[in-house]
Amino acid sequence: MNWKKLKRQYSIICEKAKLNKDYSKEWKEFKKLANIEAKNPSPAVSAIHNALKKIEKLKKRDKIYIFDHGCGSGLKVVYLATLGYTNIHGVNVNDDVDHINKILLNNFKINK
Repeated sequence: MNWKKLKRQYSIICEKAKLNKDYSKEWKEFKKLANIEAKNPSPAVSAIHNALKKIEKLKKRDKIYIFDHGCGSGLKVVYLATLGYTNIHGVNVNDDVDHINKILLNNFKINK
């Protein structure tokens, strides 16, 4: 249930980013929802969380590299960045991703 709320909140943020509108209020709510989701992951991200828990036993979070091929809306990339992962790379060839890059730059100083 929480993932659906997170996804809905992200959609609002994306629409506002596309229109160059302020989404700071929505961003605060997104971060809150992301932290709730991380404590009790839904099926949409439970496999990712399980894999990352295993990897974190061997490596520090800042040494983990995540590659999301076909990242679509970028939701999981932004979600993981919100949780503190810094080496995240999302690739999608079918959609306009300028607004996602804007969100990543504004909130995480990720510019590539």
